[in-house]
Amino acid sequence: MLATTLGDRPRSLYNASVTGGAAPFKPGDERDGNCGFSWWADDCNTKNVGAWNTTKEGIKTIADCAKRCEGCQACNFVSFSALNEDCSWYKSCDLSSLGHPGASYTSEMVKNAPSPPPFHALAMRDSQKRTVLLISKSADTQIAQVQGAGGALATVLEGVGDEPGFVPPISRRADASGSLSLGPFAVALLSLPL
Repeated sequence: MLATTLGDRPRSLYNASVTGGAAPFKPGDERDGNCGFSWWADDCNTKNVGAWNTTKEGIKTIADCAKRCEGCQACNFVSFSALNEDCSWYKSCDLSSLGHPGASYTSEMVKNAPSPPPFHALAMRDSQKRTVLLISKSADTQIAQVQGAGGALATVLEGVGDEPGFVPPISRRADASGSLSLGPFAVALLSLPL
């Protein structure tokens, strides 16, 4: 999809304004899954990630894990598994894209923290057109708002169906305000006029 749409012309990068996505999470929001790799560490005031052993620390529930996190400067999220005796803490975590390593992990946003953007965006231009590449990092439908893309045509590949790797890309047009709906883990190329 990328090679065919982009071609082999030289191009340069430019700044594009892309916003949108799902509503940010708020403290108390929980999701099944794990924020990521951690290791036994107790310094939750200066380190960005660590973990407490739930048995040694008397942590029995995700609420206990979150309460322990509240007193730490660098702890905004926790992942809890009673089975693994794990209360992991993180400075940042994307609750919309958690790992599932087994052991019945649950993750929670404990304190307000900036959420990572739901998209990766890369804007390119050559002598013929401007192109914006969007990659959704979410299993949820997202709305991307691309400044100056009103009515732009997009080639979109979404992670849908029983075998998403075999679903061909579709064409979709951004609305007049430059909004484009993207399904699960979508990759989209928007072609804009110069």
